Parts: sequence; structure tokens; C-alpha cells
Amino acid sequence: MKLEQGKTKGPRIHLLPFGEQHLRDPRYLEWLKRPSIARRIGRPEYLRSFSATRIRQQVRRLQKTPGYHFFAVLDGVTKVFFGTAKIQFLDPASPRAGIADIGLMIGDSKFRGRGLSREILGRLCYLAFRRFHARKLTAGVIAGNAPALRVFLRTGFRLEGRLRRQVRTGGRPQDHLLLGCFPSELRWMK
Repeated sequence: MKLEQGKTKGPRIHLLPFGEQHLRDPRYLEWLKRPSIARRIGRPEYLRSFSATRIRQQVRRLQKTPGYHFFAVLDGVTKVFFGTAKIQFLDPASPRAGIADIGLMIGDSKFRGRGLSREILGRLCYLAFRRFHARKLTAGVIAGNAPALRVFLRTGFRLEGRLRRQVRTGGRPQDHLLLGCFPSELRWMK
């Protein structure tokens, strides 16, 4: 089930289905090429040379994937597009049915440090559990990204594993932390 029927709002953010206008926004591609963001989200391949066409093709392909929900994150007041978020269900036919991996990226640095990640994460969890009926959520965080880890843990996620020296960022290998959350563990936003 896609979120075509509308958007979802939090007090300070709006999540909209990621559309063609977001994909063609030059800020989106600029965010993906920024070393600090590529390191923070554990995607060093974004630093290699890639074309806007290739990124657009990849996003369009993902948007057609069953169980994949990709969102543009907008400021609730100004409606400025400042990040992305995703819910991606794993294979529904497998024993892991009902498990969704989630993630978010604040691309525009002016929106960092304002507590918006917790609100975005709360909205994602709400959508995944209440609207899409997930039974469990998973996420991954680079060990060096302490702010992201803090947000996930404060929201109710628990550390489930550590892939030692799994991701190379900033020229050195870092651990990739695996997190999980069931609906009963989630600390719903007040």
C-alpha cells in the first residue's frame, strides 16, 4: 500500500510521497554527493562519480518495488524540502514477512540539530506499524554517527547486532550497528 492518498504530518514536519519534483530538485543530488552525508548514512559509493540520470533511474526502480515507500521530508511551516525517509519491507513471502527496514536523511544542514530526526522517525514508525501493519522495524547506523544512534535508542529501538568494521567511511572501517523495534517497545511521541 503506497501513501498516494495523502501526506502525513507531524508538528514540525510533513512526509510526502517522493515525487518527480523532488527527484529533479538539484539539492537532492547535491546532498547525495556531500561527503559528510555519505559517511553519516554509510553510503561511500555516493562519493564516486555518478550521473543524475543514474540516480533518477535507481530511485524510479525502487519506487516500483512492492513494499518500498520513499518520502520527501518537508518543513511543516515553510514547506522546504530538506530530507528523505524510507520504509522498505523485506520479502513478504519469506519467514521475515512483516519486517520493514527504515531510514532517514536530513540533507539540508540548516535543519540539523533541531530535534527533527526524532519526529521524522516517529512518523515513519507510526506509518510502518499503524498504516502498513509491520510487525517489526529494523535500521542500521554507523557506529560513528552518535546523534543518529541516540535518536533511534530514545525512540525505542534496541541494539541487536554489530557488524565489525563493515563500512569504510572517511578512509577507515567502522562498525555497522543493527537496530530493531517491535510496536510494544516504541516510545510514541507525545
